[in-house]
Amino acid sequence: MKHLRVIAPLMMFVIVAVVYYGVQAAGERKATLSAVKGTVGVKRAGADKWEAATERMVIKSGDAIRTESASSVIIRFDDNTMVKLGPMASMVLERLEKSEKGASTGLDVSVGKTWARVKKLTDESDFKVRTPTAIAGVRGTYFSSEVAEDTTSNFDVFEGSVEVASVSDPTKKVTVNEHHTTTVGAGKSPTEPTAIPSEDESKRKEGFSNEEFARAVFDVQVSITPQVVTPGEKATVSVQVFKDDAPYRAKVDLTLQLSGSAKFVANNSSEIKTATDENGAVTLEITDEVEESVSVTATLKVKVGKK
Repeated sequence: MKHLRVIAPLMMFVIVAVVYYGVQAAGERKATLSAVKGTVGVKRAGADKWEAATERMVIKSGDAIRTESASSVIIRFDDNTMVKLGPMASMVLERLEKSEKGASTGLDVSVGKTWARVKKLTDESDFKVRTPTAIAGVRGTYFSSEVAEDTTSNFDVFEGSVEVASVSDPTKKVTVNEHHTTTVGAGKSPTEPTAIPSEDESKRKEGFSNEEFARAVFDVQVSITPQVVTPGEKATVSVQVFKDDAPYRAKVDLTLQLSGSAKFVANNSSEIKTATDENGAVTLEITDEVEESVSVTATLKVKVGKK
């Protein structure tokens, strides 16, 4: 008997979530990649070769990430802090630790531009960005760092504050408050913070926009029951929307797309626009008259408020 085999690519999120949050060892932290655009590479700690980055790829302490031209990637940490690497950037996840008291994150950026949206930290936690010329300590803020080819580093702070010190002399440091910027050259102290021109700030901070940040906190879990069905019979597609790794308790507009000749029973079409219930969930029936593998793609639409 021939069968229809249904494949749901987003089911991998379920596996990742179970491993990541269910059997995580004490002291171990991980981060995942999202919004992978263009050519992005990952080199594992101790490895010699680079591998292509993929959505929801888990990265750990010691792993390196690099982007090529017209490329970018978002790193999502387990406290929902996010860091975005712009084009032609290179970074090593130098430290990713935790204890009963707090968490410690250290990033080593050698070149290129990054944007960091750091969740407010406890007194026992820390988040630091190191460049060839500077070290930035963060308590909870939105800022960017950019390392030029001559290793000069620039820090723009859009929200909160960042303490920036010179690598050559860590006692030489300044506090950069929101809407201000500082530059650190090789062997030099950070410049006195100056106000970012208002006409420039919007452009600089939109490298990691509010909309992009909001989209990155959402995930969609898709499951199929049964996984194998006889052609002409029905299977049930179940969708659950997550925000910050927890079920999103609100209605969400969704567009679901089936590959091949599979159809949704409700409209006899390969695409359907629907909405979840108040718990962010929805179920639909599908069918197919031929034997083939079918993928399910889910696109969600949410309203994003401006800060």
